Amino acid sequence: MVASAPQIPFLYDLEVHTRLLGAVPLLLASETIVHRWLRPLVMQFVDRGIVTTADHERFEGLIESAMRLRNSVAIELVLLAGAIGFGIGSGTTIQSMENRRGTRTPRAISPAQATGMAS
Repeated sequence: MVASAPQIPFLYDLEVHTRLLGAVPLLLASETIVHRWLRPLVMQFVDRGIVTTADHERFEGLIESAMRLRNSVAIELVLLAGAIGFGIGSGTTIQSMENRRGTRTPRAISPAQATGMAS
């Protein structure tokens, strides 16, 4: 069973934009907090004896490697390209499903129509 076409195009969907306005700043703020807490938490492996003195140098190397990957511009670009590719691919899929069913989502509607306030 194929879901029905969206009634409101993404550009005019006020509810989604409001959620994103709240969620994106929270994600950015939480990222800073997590980065600040991460190093002391990881050092608990050493403090509690889970990582032995003999393995401490190797453990530090693994931490540095993980930090390089986390801060890698190349990884960020790959993730961005994947997200864009997925978005374009899923948009193309929705359009092809609409074309097969003979339904089309309105491309240009007024904000009043998008919020259901039109008379």
